[in-house]
Amino acid sequence: LEDEEQIRDLLKEIFEMLGHSVDFAVAGEEAVELYTKKYNIVILDITIKGGLGGLETIRILKERNPEVYAVVTTGYSDSDVVKNYTEYGFKDVLLKPYTIGKLNEIIKKYMTNNDS
Repeated sequence: LEDEEQIRDLLKEIFEMLGHSVDFAVAGEEAVELYTKKYNIVILDITIKGGLGGLETIRILKERNPEVYAVVTTGYSDSDVVKNYTEYGFKDVLLKPYTIGKLNEIIKKYMTNNDS
């Protein structure tokens, strides 16, 4: 879930470079609709202009799948959601701007936890 086109384009390249496929939603409504597919990880931006943001979206996704592996992303490090992300239903947090290494670390952490 990312509303900024330049960031989506960059992330698409990064995910593909790391060997993963990716779909994007511009608003939470679209993310919820896309989630009818099987996804290993969803990354939700808290603030989305003109649509459902990450907080509203995670609530809906958790209703559909309580085990959804959702990562919250934001540039606001002082946000209560960042400080208490598990209380909001997220498994991890990616602070913007984040590195390819940090993104890959979260992906590998999830894959490792689900391989056992």
